[in-house]
Amino acid sequence: VKNMQHASQSRHHPFQGITIKSQTIVGLVLSETSYLPRQRVLPHSHERAGFCLTLRGGFTEDSGSGKRSCRASSLIFRPPAEVHGNHFHDCPGRCFNIEIDSHWINRVNEFRRVPEASREYHGGLLPSLALRVYQEFRVMDEVSPLVIEGLALDMLAQVSRPPLSRREPAWLVQARDLVHARFVEGLSLDSIAKAVDVHPVQ
Repeated sequence: VKNMQHASQSRHHPFQGITIKSQTIVGLVLSETSYLPRQRVLPHSHERAGFCLTLRGGFTEDSGSGKRSCRASSLIFRPPAEVHGNHFHDCPGRCFNIEIDSHWINRVNEFRRVPEASREYHGGLLPSLALRVYQEFRVMDEVSPLVIEGLALDMLAQVSRPPLSRREPAWLVQARDLVHARFVEGLSLDSIAKAVDVHPVQ
């Protein structure tokens, strides 16, 4: 694929870990990075906006948005130039990173502004979309760039949406996230109701 550049196998990366694999696709820089137990990543920032999906282990992050604890399957969105530092926990860490060129951000900003502060997600639609990008990144066949482009645009659109109204009950938010994350599985009404602990009629 002409729009694809590939580099792999154990090299240092701006994320200050060890890069396992890195690939550039239509303005997206995708990379998988590993970290040692208790490794400290000094405060730094990135030129591009991006997402960071925790694949393994966990870390504590300090940034201008405060302190957060990330575990496996957590996702962080970071705007460009936000300074942050990380302290990995007792187990080895592994992350999947999606860096996004500014023209992607400008495209989404035509409809709604991309957040100017970092956000974190623990479960729900956005981490599941990031995991699908990672799965395509691992396989990388002839149609993967097209799939990745669509998923990344969906992720940017989702992160730009306003927070859900507090008037919505928590079980409704959980049910919606479940349907989004597992829509290909043919979920039954009973299984959704059981997962969010409400009666199927409700």
